[in-house]
Order: sequence, then C-alpha cells, then structure tokens
Amino acid sequence: MQKHQNIPEAAIWNEKNNQWEWGEKNAAEKAIGVWHCWHVEGHLCATIDYGDGNPPFALKRFHPDGTLAQEGNWYGGQVWLGTFRWIKSEHPTSEYFPAGDADKNPIVWVAEFDYIKEGIYHAQRYFDRQNRSVSIAGDHEPRRPAAVPARAHYVSQTSSNNGGPGWVMGEVDALTGKYIGNYIEWDLDGHITVERVYSRDAHDLQEEHEYQNNIRWCSKLYLPDGKSTQSFYHKKIDPPVVCSTTLYSNHSQDRTKTFFNKEGQELYAVRLEEVSELHVRRYYNGVLVFESIMTADFNKAPVRVTYFYINGTTLIDYTSNGDGTGWWRMYDESGRELGKLPELEEKARNENNTWGRLFMPFWRSYKWNTAKTDWEAIIEYFNAILQDGKT
Repeated sequence: MQKHQNIPEAAIWNEKNNQWEWGEKNAAEKAIGVWHCWHVEGHLCATIDYGDGNPPFALKRFHPDGTLAQEGNWYGGQVWLGTFRWIKSEHPTSEYFPAGDADKNPIVWVAEFDYIKEGIYHAQRYFDRQNRSVSIAGDHEPRRPAAVPARAHYVSQTSSNNGGPGWVMGEVDALTGKYIGNYIEWDLDGHITVERVYSRDAHDLQEEHEYQNNIRWCSKLYLPDGKSTQSFYHKKIDPPVVCSTTLYSNHSQDRTKTFFNKEGQELYAVRLEEVSELHVRRYYNGVLVFESIMTADFNKAPVRVTYFYINGTTLIDYTSNGDGTGWWRMYDESGRELGKLPELEEKARNENNTWGRLFMPFWRSYKWNTAKTDWEAIIEYFNAILQDGKT
C-alpha cells in the first residue's frame, strides 16, 4: 500500500481497519498510550488512547477537515460501553453517521447512543448544530414531563410509529435497529400510552399493554405455538381488573372469550371453533351449544345444523326439503317438538356461513354483565321469530 506524504514513516498499514496506524506497545505487545490513525488519503482519521493497555480505550474519529466525527469508550472487538457520540461535517466525509432519517436530515447534527452491553443501547439522543435537543426528524424537543425518565427520547408527529408525538424508551439491538426487552411510550403530558416486551433474541413482540388516562385498558400476549390472548379491563379501576380475555389458537380459527366481574372472579366463557371453512362449533362454559357442517357445493343442503341443550340433547335442528328451503324445529329436553320455522334462504346461509347467527348471540354482543346463558338466548330468539312469523 503506497503511503501518503502526510503519513509518518513509522506508521504501519492495518489491512483489517483499512488505515495507517502508529503508537507504542509494551513488553507484552499490548498497545499503550495514544495511537494515531491515518486515512489512505493522508488525513488523520482517529486517535485511540490505550492508556496502560486495559480498557476502556478513549476513541476519537475525525472528518477529513479535522473536525470531530465520533467519540466514545471502546473495550476491544465490537464492544462499546457508555455514551457514543457522532457529529456531522459541513464538508464531504467518509465518516459514518447513524443510518436512517437522522443521517439524511440537515437539522439533526449530533447523535448520542448509550450502550449498556455489546451491541445494545438503551438511550438515544439527537441535537441540532446549536446542541439543542431534537427528534430524529429534526423537530425541537418540548418540555420533558417529570414522569418521563431522562433516557427516554422524544418522537415528533412525523417520527412517531403510532401517529402521535411523545416519548419512547427501550433497549435497541444496534445490529438490527430493533427493540428488545422492555419498551414504554408516553404522551406529551407524561402519561403512559403503551408498554411492550420484546424477546431478546428474535426481537419478537411478546406483550403489549395499552393505556388510556394512565390506566391500562387492553393487553395482548403472544404465546408459543402461534397462540395469543387479548384482554380488556374494567373502566376506571386502578389497579386494573380484567373484564374479558380472548384466547386465540389454531391461526385464530379457535377463539375462547372468558369474562370476569369487577372483583376479578370468572363469570362465564364462550368459544368459537372454526374446524374448517365448512365446519363450525360454538361452546358455552366448555359445553357444545351449536354445530354446523356444510358441503362445498353451496347449492346443496348442509350435512348438519344443530343447537344443543346443556345435557347434549337436541334443542333445535334443521331439515332440508331438498329444494333450497327447509324447516327449523325446536324440542324440549325429552325430544318433544315445541315449534317450527320455515327456512327460505338455504343457499344464502351456505354462502355466508350464517347457520349459527340465526339463534345464537352475536360473538361481539357478549359482555361481562350478560345475564342470559346461550341456551336461554337461543330459546328466546327462536320464540321471538316464531311469534313474528319470519326467518
């Protein structure tokens, strides 16, 4: 490698770092004192203070015009701990500045990351040329509420991931730029809006908790085997008490919703099981209430449509006439027929898979204070239609 005239004769080429270096070593061949590094084009690009040869090593990098480009404590290899600082240059430079919006934004002039372990930082700050705090988009930072920790950074409307300005705090994997571990967001007034937990290896979202007026109102947990839960909380109760929890499994084809009173006691549970696109079941407190099995040909009658009593006997069933019409019949628990209703839209019910919607409560209609069981609701719906004379 040809040496530029500005580089001292004693400097040695470091092929790994693609630069010329010069400094002292002790008897154990460890670098000590201040080392100087030169770019291939001849300008001083870095100094490293190795001290007595033991980390931390104070590193500084420089732009071609001689201004400071980077500074921080290096521990060898890829380990940086404490605050690492990057500064832009007014002139062309080959020095690195953290990639992304900040790199392209002319207002953002300085970036600082606080590293807590190898490749992981838990705070990030950005400044303009006058050293005033700004967001990654260059918007000036407002007053920080007392409830927001010092290591949280400001995100403006234009740089927010959730559409609103506020404050964000979490650990980041520097290699991927993704959050790991615990993560929190605050609004401009310092109220918590979101808490999340990311896995530390795959960066997958494991938990998400949303807040309104500083009180948790919704939680999502992402479980192994593709399962997940979503919980909603009773309003205006602190500490929060779960109102309902829905367990999703089998790619969300199987859903069980459990309801709780304001003291946290379980009230009841309903379940929707989509065995397939043509096969659906509904349960109440684990007991089968409804089942429909259709054929792939929507012009044909379903294989079976049945509503059940709690003891498993038939409550309501459907019998096709074979011409696109049929009859609904309701029975008592001994099997005695109590009434029947005509069905004129067999094909439409096949196409829209609405066999369970005629007498069953709508899935979204369940509330924590719903008093009627499914069996009571089914009988009431059937009798109401019977009296009205329509299906």
